Amino acid sequence: MNQRIIYIFLLLWFNSNAQSTFELSHNIYSIKDSLSGIVYGFDSASKKTNIFDRGYLNYKVTGYQLVANVSSKMKFIKTVKIKNTISAFKNQKIKGQILMNEKELSDKSCWNFDILFGNQFLKNHIFSFDNKKSRFEILEELPQNIDQYNKLNLTYNMLVDDYFVKLTINDVEIEFLIDTASSNGISCNDSTLLNKTQNTYIYNTLNAFTIQEQKVTEYNLNSIFHNDFSIKNDIVHHQSIKNIIGNSFFLNFENVIFDFKNKAIYLKNEFRQITPFSDDILFTANSNNQLEIGFLNTNSIYYKQGFRLRDIIKFDDKNFENKILNNPCQAQFIINEYLKNNHSLPSYSKG
Repeated sequence: MNQRIIYIFLLLWFNSNAQSTFELSHNIYSIKDSLSGIVYGFDSASKKTNIFDRGYLNYKVTGYQLVANVSSKMKFIKTVKIKNTISAFKNQKIKGQILMNEKELSDKSCWNFDILFGNQFLKNHIFSFDNKKSRFEILEELPQNIDQYNKLNLTYNMLVDDYFVKLTINDVEIEFLIDTASSNGISCNDSTLLNKTQNTYIYNTLNAFTIQEQKVTEYNLNSIFHNDFSIKNDIVHHQSIKNIIGNSFFLNFENVIFDFKNKAIYLKNEFRQITPFSDDILFTANSNNQLEIGFLNTNSIYYKQGFRLRDIIKFDDKNFENKILNNPCQAQFIINEYLKNNHSLPSYSKG
């Protein structure tokens, strides 16, 4: 009997310390806890941990906070202490703020996160990601082969509670915010520093409680360095926002280690080129269960035919249309799979 108890204890201990697998949601690391079912990720550009309450988290309300969105509209949000246990963090207490509740999330079901841990939490751990094997691990210390990695030296700005890194792009040194909850790659707000224009994309995005239209232009043939470390991916996007390095950048490397406590990120083997912007057109399902254009390349045939964001579109092939309507979060995958076997999308028209 005692041997059985010891065996169960060791099995539970091993499972709690083993590596976890991750998926990608909008090119952001997404991890589902095997015990609680909670889906979590990491937001290095937020001081606090943000919580998305779908009604099944167990928490204690500790207070309220008044916040403003980009339109200066005010909103009260709850600050809470989570009672659920996430196996990867054992008995560590999780405190945060409920950024969106069940009602606000109802029409944004493609956002699958329950918790995004902020940098107050991140700097207490070392996080390792294997992008080839989709494995995630919390390390007690840096691996012995850390000298095989390239190191990004970070700075921490106490006034804004954010981490930054300096890159030299086309011989100009620029400071970038590290934002692991952004699907961007390298995004620079000064287009005059960048080389060759390729494509321009427009899309709708959720920004501080409101849906806003965004525009991004892609530039390639850029020279990118961090100290003596040359980055192969030459694509930089221009947006009229902060200079940001988002999570798509880190997906280009086989192994990534985040050590925010010691102000460092380690990168090993740049083996591919991931970009958050590569499609010509993507669709979403609106509240009336119609297909609506949510993303558009301005160099695409669709834009030249007069289609614009939020236009309703109908396909002659109703099976294809219904497949997207029934699986709106898989729209990109459905379209790309269809185009593997066909030269173009089924015949379509404005609704």
